Amino acid sequence: YNAHHLPQIVTIATNPAITGIGQWTYRLCLSDAEQGPALADYAVSAWKKRRIAVFFVNDAYGNGLAEQFEKRAMGLGAELVGSVMHRNVLQPDDHETIRLAIARMKATVQPDLNVLFQRVEAAVWTIRAIREGGLTAAVLGGDNLAQYSLVQNLQELADGVRVSLFFYADPADARGQEFRAAYR
Repeated sequence: YNAHHLPQIVTIATNPAITGIGQWTYRLCLSDAEQGPALADYAVSAWKKRRIAVFFVNDAYGNGLAEQFEKRAMGLGAELVGSVMHRNVLQPDDHETIRLAIARMKATVQPDLNVLFQRVEAAVWTIRAIREGGLTAAVLGGDNLAQYSLVQNLQELADGVRVSLFFYADPADARGQEFRAAYR
């Protein structure tokens, strides 16, 4: 696109490399380099979470967010009690890895926050496993979980799950500007 001077609008790619790909490429969402630290700031500073477990998919999305989140959270004084990597589409050994990590956390130091940088299907499975494994901690998800299908598939377990969602307050929208001011 850039070589041919064609505008490219990137709607969902969060990889930081997209930002500098060329003058004809425009990102509409936050990069992992912004979202990860912002979620950590929210979790640790605003929400006061201190013992954090991170479950993430082993790809550019999951690795990028987990790395940025974990670095910032620990810099703010949080303790990383678990960092569990798995495949995008969970396989039986991923299920076992996640279950064992949950059991270890329950037996040693329970997190007060579980952070998920996953796709919806894996997140639904992980949240069920977290609850079935006896962890009662809050759940915070990355932007990929801001889909109605998450709530649809979790039903009663979705209550209390918080997710990241990009919001742009149009300068001409008074309600949007009021929300922005109140949020800040």
